[in-house]
Amino acid sequence: MTAGPSLRTVAMCGREQIYAEYGSPEIDAQHTIVMVHGLRGTWQGLDRIARALTGFRVLIPALPGFGGTPDLAAGDSVHNYAAWLTEFVGALGLTGHVILGHSFGSIIVAEAAATDVRATILVNPVAVAANNGPHPVSARAAEGLYRLAQVLPEKAGNWILRTPIHTRIMSVTMAKTDNPELRRWIHRQHDNFYGSYTTRAGVGEAFSESVHRSVGENAARITTPTLLIAGERDDVATPSDQQRLAHSIANSELVVLPNVGHLIHYEQPGAAAAAIVDFLDRLPK
Repeated sequence: MTAGPSLRTVAMCGREQIYAEYGSPEIDAQHTIVMVHGLRGTWQGLDRIARALTGFRVLIPALPGFGGTPDLAAGDSVHNYAAWLTEFVGALGLTGHVILGHSFGSIIVAEAAATDVRATILVNPVAVAANNGPHPVSARAAEGLYRLAQVLPEKAGNWILRTPIHTRIMSVTMAKTDNPELRRWIHRQHDNFYGSYTTRAGVGEAFSESVHRSVGENAARITTPTLLIAGERDDVATPSDQQRLAHSIANSELVVLPNVGHLIHYEQPGAAAAAIVDFLDRLPK
């Protein structure tokens, strides 16, 4: 088990970008993984997977607009997040590394479609846009809620987005584990971090992007060896959608983890890490 992270910063276009670093900086690029976390999360959400990757250097930047970081000056769109990710990797002088995106982070990684990486890993990838996915009515209703939060007075809008009821409904819906202790821990994680967005405008734009964009639209642009790790009970991206996505990405393979949904990073981080290590071990050195 890798030790906890060191928090570091790197200068990027006049801003200090915070990121968590696990493992030694001396570890080679082939064993360095840059991870991009999901919407309304923080780098802490990927902590369990990072700790399970013994012998790797893992770098998890805080997505702009979340975890107390400022929004992107140009707006929190997928296109701008992809440019930010490319700049972050460049600022650290990385090449030949591994790039990983979870959920909304998978959309950003696919948009960036880096070719100078050893491999691409997509955890709970958003195979199809949510407004065309398995629950389009729910996706559109949620988007309407975010829009309402933008036009209300600031205090009321933030209450809608941060109310414990909103957070708990989301958490209960997404958690699939039968372990009561793990469920309570997941709820605490969401209580602590789900409301950590910086501005209503930023989280509203990012959420709108999340329901209208997908990995699928950029699948043909992903040319590196790619591993998709999906959840058998994922309500956001079903296993059949993941199968179609895997078929549309050249040189890819799909691992479906049983009895888990869209919270692989919380519920089965060890299984995800094992799949990652197995995949990378089989790539040419």
